[in-house]
Amino acid sequence: MKNKKTRNNYLNMLKLCIEFKIRAIFLSIALIGTSFLSSYPIKYIEKIINICISSKNDNMEVFIKGGLIYLILQILNVIFRALFEYFNADLESKLGHKIRIMLFEKLEKMPFKFYESNNKSEIIMRLVQDSSVTVDGILQPLTFIIKNILTFALGFIYMYSIDKTLTLIMIPIGLIISIFVLKTGPKISKLSYDERESNSKLWNGFSEALNGIREIKVNCQEKRILKDVERSSYNTRKVIMNLKKYTIKVGNINSAIVMSIIALIMILGGYKVIQGTLSIGGLTAIMMYNGLLIDPIVDFFNLFQQMQKVFVSCDKIFLVLNHSEEPVNLKTLKDSFNENIKIDRLYFKYINDDSGFYNLNSISLQINKGDKVALVGYSGSGKSTLCKILVKLYDDFEGNASIDGISLKDINNENIRNIIGIVFQDTFLFSGTLENNLKFAKPNVSEEELKNALEMSGVSLFLENLPNGLNTIIGENGFNLSGGEKQRVSICRTILKDPQIIILDESTSALDAITTSIVMKNLLELFKYKTVIFTAHKLSNIANVCNKIYVFDKGSIVEYGDHNKLIKKDGLYKKMYNAYE
Repeated sequence: MKNKKTRNNYLNMLKLCIEFKIRAIFLSIALIGTSFLSSYPIKYIEKIINICISSKNDNMEVFIKGGLIYLILQILNVIFRALFEYFNADLESKLGHKIRIMLFEKLEKMPFKFYESNNKSEIIMRLVQDSSVTVDGILQPLTFIIKNILTFALGFIYMYSIDKTLTLIMIPIGLIISIFVLKTGPKISKLSYDERESNSKLWNGFSEALNGIREIKVNCQEKRILKDVERSSYNTRKVIMNLKKYTIKVGNINSAIVMSIIALIMILGGYKVIQGTLSIGGLTAIMMYNGLLIDPIVDFFNLFQQMQKVFVSCDKIFLVLNHSEEPVNLKTLKDSFNENIKIDRLYFKYINDDSGFYNLNSISLQINKGDKVALVGYSGSGKSTLCKILVKLYDDFEGNASIDGISLKDINNENIRNIIGIVFQDTFLFSGTLENNLKFAKPNVSEEELKNALEMSGVSLFLENLPNGLNTIIGENGFNLSGGEKQRVSICRTILKDPQIIILDESTSALDAITTSIVMKNLLELFKYKTVIFTAHKLSNIANVCNKIYVFDKGSIVEYGDHNKLIKKDGLYKKMYNAYE
């Protein structure tokens, strides 16, 4: 069953060549030409050698003519071979580009949970290494069939025309080699899979170590991490050597069989020359034709070995391509956000199991247009999880969640994400300039809009300290900015996006008290008529500005009201408020 699935995956990948059928036709013509021109000139070698042995100087003209024809054929062979190499490289590069873009486009459409359940390094390995291995091998069977089978057929015909017996010896021995290659295939396939998995673990180790280099250094754990990576690298080395040793052993056995064939033909051919049933030119041609018959058999082994790696990589790629995407072609909110957000007995869990535990447990709330709502609670109580559900990063929840009466599950993802803007606590920034990051959600903002957003978000407070202002390169994930500066960039980005619903998920947690006060005042003025959802630990920042406060604890809403109502209760809200005050 697995072999059939693997074969289908490869055939589906091969169908991509249809888009480049003109180039594939040119490639095939070049292959046919070089196959013919690799075999046919040997006929002239037989004639020239026989002329040299049996003729006198008066046949020099025939000799020169044969030599010139042979030279012309070889020049044509070089031309066709160059054309083949060019068209092959051109087609491979175009296929590689298409596969990489097709794979990345698919990755962009994946649900958010896919990235939480798969290691980023493994995904990158599929995008880079697996696509590269697949491209390198996708055309090999086609070129093998066209080139080697044609070469084998022409070589067989020419050899058969010289000596039937020596030619027919090749058939049973060739079958033996083919069976031997097929028998060794399953183990090569398994070892190739082990190599791929081992490389993946090594990549993961490198990636994790580099991402955590700050923690490694401040905790003085360089030696321990080095040992972990060294152990992983050593395991990869062992797996690679297991594959190499097996293929070397099989290759040597295959070579020994091939050399035995050549020796046998040489002995029998020499005997026939002595007996006078075969000319020296004929024996020379047969020995040269041996390569045309034996090389395809040897190439078959090399191809078979390479294709095991291609099949493994192809399967890995199709694990992504066959994965379910985020739903599309759903409903669109008619105009904009006009009424309310309703959550009714919503249940959600990150891990789908039968444990009965839910990260969100029977959540019910309502947020009307223009409301300023706070979701408060300890870390891990479910506040941020609900925010992610509202922007449809997760949609596999139970219960009801709707905007303007339309279920979240039925609303187009792009539509809802244009209506809602969210500032995460753990801000991610792209490498490049500060300006490009600010304009990420809305590239075509005016200078006036940008200037206003810089002031309102507090970015202007540190902008003058940057060496090149808005054109400053901020490094990978904003490496050159502090946590508070990164949060202000994210707030500015959301202001420029100008959504109708704003979610501020611990958006000022890394700011000092004075900057937080300035930014919050600006945001409340700017978003006076918009719907704003806050999540926060520092309740003093949002206590008196929210008309609704929902208190979360262990995935459930345990209290609800405004600040004045909740502070009078001897509950969790009062406890948290007094603790932070």
